[in-house]
Amino acid sequence: MKIFRNIYLSVFIVLVSAFSLYALRTVSVSHIWKNYEVLYADKNAEENTVLEVLHSQGISGILSRNSQRLLFTSEVTPVVPPEFNDYLENRLNYFSDKTASLWNLYYIPLEFENQVDEALKVLSAEKNIKCGVDRQKYYTWIVPLLVFLTFAFLLTFSKNKLVFAFSSVFYVFLSVTMPFYSTGAGIILLLSANFLCLKLWNRKGAFSVMKSNIYVILLFASGISVVALSSLKSLAGGILCLLCSFAMTNIYSFFRQLWERKYQFNYVPIFSAKCFVPVTKQNLRKVFYCTVPVFLFGIFFFTSASFSLKKSPGSVQLPVPVSEENKDFAFPVLEDYHKWAWNIFTFPYRNLNKYNPSAEIKDGDYVSMMFFEDGESGIKTYEAAVYTYDEDFRSTLDDVIEKSENGDIEKLLVSEGENLSVGFGKPLSENKSNAGGFSLLLIIFSAAVLVSLWIYFNLSGCNKNEKNS
Repeated sequence: MKIFRNIYLSVFIVLVSAFSLYALRTVSVSHIWKNYEVLYADKNAEENTVLEVLHSQGISGILSRNSQRLLFTSEVTPVVPPEFNDYLENRLNYFSDKTASLWNLYYIPLEFENQVDEALKVLSAEKNIKCGVDRQKYYTWIVPLLVFLTFAFLLTFSKNKLVFAFSSVFYVFLSVTMPFYSTGAGIILLLSANFLCLKLWNRKGAFSVMKSNIYVILLFASGISVVALSSLKSLAGGILCLLCSFAMTNIYSFFRQLWERKYQFNYVPIFSAKCFVPVTKQNLRKVFYCTVPVFLFGIFFFTSASFSLKKSPGSVQLPVPVSEENKDFAFPVLEDYHKWAWNIFTFPYRNLNKYNPSAEIKDGDYVSMMFFEDGESGIKTYEAAVYTYDEDFRSTLDDVIEKSENGDIEKLLVSEGENLSVGFGKPLSENKSNAGGFSLLLIIFSAAVLVSLWIYFNLSGCNKNEKNS
């Protein structure tokens, strides 16, 4: 590409990209909840003091004990049976540790992670309040290790080792600065594309041949797509690495030309790139072997910190998702919120002589009342459902919470969804997040691309032309 013919521009791109990748570096972070971070502060500290510090850092949407309110009341029957209040009392358990005497808990949206760090400094240093968060950072070292091993493997079998090393080294650097499993899988696809491209290095028309090659196109397109879908930072890193790949190749060409000027004669390829088969069974087999590290990414991802136990900080025992058998019924979940609201709304329409507050509420249950209308033949009566316990009813309740600006704990319950069990302890590996599932899909897709190319090559009979390679 003409833009990279200028050596100074290439060096500038490399330096800026290296600095940018370092600045964008990040590590995996685990939290107890999908969309909230838990800040725990000394129970002796006034809640207003803690909230004042958090608000001063621009943090909003905080769920705290004092922000809980009576969500719904009936104008007809503002006084309800005492058992209805059990839900309101139990939800306060979310705001204390297991001892109920050490810590108050505050739930903060994950988008304010940086502001929370500053707030912790103020609370500890200026307010002298003991505090912490449930956040756990961990470096998935297996990602850069497997990427480096793949790089070394392809380098060993590359016919143009220096060119491959120059054009691919920044992909390895990307895996060091952003050690995510899905990003690593995408990088391996990009390394494989580089490996196939370099067979025609320095031959006339090489770029024209490779840009129309289905194997190279699919590997590059799939690789950059997987990296981009991993995260916004990975997308930026992937673009920078592509630029650096061209820039580093140009730098290599520049120094090679300087070296060749020392000699009166130099080797020049006679045949153009069109005279060669760009992809052969021999070099595609090496690419197929790259399925192994991608497969290992899937295994490590499934057993690593992303899906593993998220330990409570230190000795602090916080409310966490647990298995059904370890459920603590003192913690209400989304279903309990729905059923409590159902009781509040339907109580005015109940026949108290037949009403059983402890009766099980099932999908499809309804309450009805008699209505009157004036017809041609006089007043008619008919019975119609006032409320029906179904998906629409539950969705309406969830929408009320999501649109509310108050810090109700139900916001946490709605964000977690159904089939949630809560107790004091450590969350289980089965409690996977949506983001985790999507990353696993990207890894599977990456492996599928490599396997599909190998199968397509063998079924299409492309290896018949290997004698021309």
